Amino acid sequence: MGKRGRVRLFFLLLAAVAAGWLVREAQLLREPAALTVPACDIAVDCRRVLLATSERLQSIVDRPDLAAWYGPYILDHAGQGFRGLWNIAPGDTVTVAARPYRCRFVITGWSDCGIRPKSGPLPAASLYLCTCVPGGREYEIYIVGLEPV
Repeated sequence: MGKRGRVRLFFLLLAAVAAGWLVREAQLLREPAALTVPACDIAVDCRRVLLATSERLQSIVDRPDLAAWYGPYILDHAGQGFRGLWNIAPGDTVTVAARPYRCRFVITGWSDCGIRPKSGPLPAASLYLCTCVPGGREYEIYIVGLEPV
């Protein structure tokens, strides 16, 4: 096989991998992922969001049976699916999409300009659960950092 044939084969393989990835991503976007926090008696489905707008995220979190999952952030209202999330403690287990995680930290922060802690940089985590602080100020949230077990 000449150089031109190898280049053609490379691009065909690359296209096949990309097509497989797109099919997988489309399937993930269609199917909700289950999230459970046994210590807080939380069980909710998460809808993945590829391109987030405030309106799109709000339309998901406003549904009592769904949380929004955008990038590393899973968001829901404290009065709905994430009721009691403020009772989670470092070391508690969380299952997201059948994968076990452990709570690494719980902090408060803000959701007015993205997700940010009250002070300093956002601590590193694989996933973040975010919900409003009941009785808190506008945009005040709990941020729970999760790491895989």
